[in-house]
Amino acid sequence: MTLLDTTIGRTEDIQTLPEVQQQEVAVQALSGLSDEAKQEAAQAAGIPAPTSAVADRLWLIVIVVIAAVLALAALSLAFGWGDNKTMLTVFTTTIGALVGLFVPSPVQNTT
Repeated sequence: MTLLDTTIGRTEDIQTLPEVQQQEVAVQALSGLSDEAKQEAAQAAGIPAPTSAVADRLWLIVIVVIAAVLALAALSLAFGWGDNKTMLTVFTTTIGALVGLFVPSPVQNTT
């Protein structure tokens, strides 16, 4: 982070700063906010929330990539490709990641 070249007396003064410094001000201003306040600020700035179709596509990509890594690790273990200790670690880690996507959060309110 660099220091600003000028002092900001009013919020309108931020718009006169170079774009890089405007980004630094925005990052610093948002860093202390709660998640809800950050979402409200993003919506007020015109950043739309992802649609259901976009969210579904992202989840599908994540699951396909994890499943592909799991399949490659299983094949590697079955045919002895690579180091077995490393492949076993990759295999068990990807199983944990895949299962973790489908397990409900322990802090989620169930009532």
